[in-house]
Amino acid sequence: MNPRLFEVMHRQAGVFTGQQAANTGLSRDELRSLLRRREVVRVRRNIFTTAALWDSDVTVRHRIESAAALLAREWRPEAPGPLVVGHRSAACLWGLRLPWAVAGQPGGDAKLDTVTTSEHSGPTGVELVSADRCKRTYRAGVSVRPAHLPPSHVVNRDGVPLTSLARTAVDLMRESDRINALIVADQSVRLGCPKSELIEVAEYCAGWRGGRQALDLARFADGRAESGAESLARLVARDFGLPPCVPQYEIRDARGRRRRLDIAFVDRWTAVEPDGKVKYNRRFGDPSEVLWEEKLREDGIRDVGWEVVRTTWVELLREPQRFAGRVLAAFARSERRHAC
Repeated sequence: MNPRLFEVMHRQAGVFTGQQAANTGLSRDELRSLLRRREVVRVRRNIFTTAALWDSDVTVRHRIESAAALLAREWRPEAPGPLVVGHRSAACLWGLRLPWAVAGQPGGDAKLDTVTTSEHSGPTGVELVSADRCKRTYRAGVSVRPAHLPPSHVVNRDGVPLTSLARTAVDLMRESDRINALIVADQSVRLGCPKSELIEVAEYCAGWRGGRQALDLARFADGRAESGAESLARLVARDFGLPPCVPQYEIRDARGRRRRLDIAFVDRWTAVEPDGKVKYNRRFGDPSEVLWEEKLREDGIRDVGWEVVRTTWVELLREPQRFAGRVLAAFARSERRHAC
């Protein structure tokens, strides 16, 4: 492949058409030969990329699939049209790890402990948003839906036009249940989306289907949450009228070591630690050693006057009232201890 074709690929997020290859001097026979040797991969009809890019990682592959879907619809980088990448496709390109309900994966009891740590394999199709008043369509693995798209809701990332991180998050939050919507909101802020921008976009979309939910959870979002379980625990605490809590709150134990609490009710000296079985599998080392370290950590937290409430996905999802009751009981124990 010649440098001129690589320049074309660079402008188009890694893809090129057969005609563009011919214009840069690559004959049809040479292109067929590259395809046979799998140096080049066909992404869509008459749209190609290199095998090195295609095989690199999930995000790069989906960026190529998205660029190919745009290119098949007359997109040109020098004259971008009304189409942009959105929804789950944009989430993949932004690095948002989608919860199972948002990503369309089947939810079940077996997934309750692993929902926040399962590997993200990328969307199964490409989702585009059109600023034109077009009809919603689905063809050849590409969904196109119409929507209002102010210029501030669109950015160019690695050569591909897509909805901004805030708009991407709000669109997912509108279409999800409350739990997954909050997980997306927390993730987006953690990835660098200013909370003020998330709220501003949610206010713009407040009148749309699911918009009120998105606005409520945008205001509640906290980028300090490091897992979906922490987001869910905060939501349950709010639903049951518990006082405000702080994710990833740092204290020092009796030996002066820094300890971060997943969730802290600071004024009540109570920590909540959401756990999943995945923490104790062999991906994180010998389970017995991990368990021992967790015990020592918890002892150190209790030694300086904190109550610790451990919970799980199953409890938070199925028995939220029981969880709230356990937290209130911890508040009472803490009050008695600190009254002495």
